[in-house]
Amino acid sequence: MVADGRGATGPPKPVSDGPLGNRSAKCHDRRMAASVAELSSLATALEDLTRRVTAHADAASHAKDEDMAKELFAIERALMGASRRLTRLTTALRRP
Repeated sequence: MVADGRGATGPPKPVSDGPLGNRSAKCHDRRMAASVAELSSLATALEDLTRRVTAHADAASHAKDEDMAKELFAIERALMGASRRLTRLTTALRRP
C-alpha cells in the first residue's frame, strides 16, 4: 500500500470523453449510462429541491437571519445553474 492509503494502483483514471467531461471511469464497479428518462427524473427532483431551498431562503430573509439567507440564496443559484445544465444535456440527448 502507498503511504496515502490509495493502494498500489491509486484511484480510477478519469474519463475525459463525453458530454459530462472528466468523470471517474467506474461508478460502483461498473460504467453507468444515464437514460433521458433517468436524467429527466433527476431534473424534476432538482427543481423540487431548488423550490424547497428557496422557501427556506425566503423565510430566513424575512426572519432577518441575513447570514443564513445569504448562504441559502447562493445554494439556490448553484442549484438553478445545475438545473439549466441538466436540461441542456437532456435536450441534447433527445436530438437524433
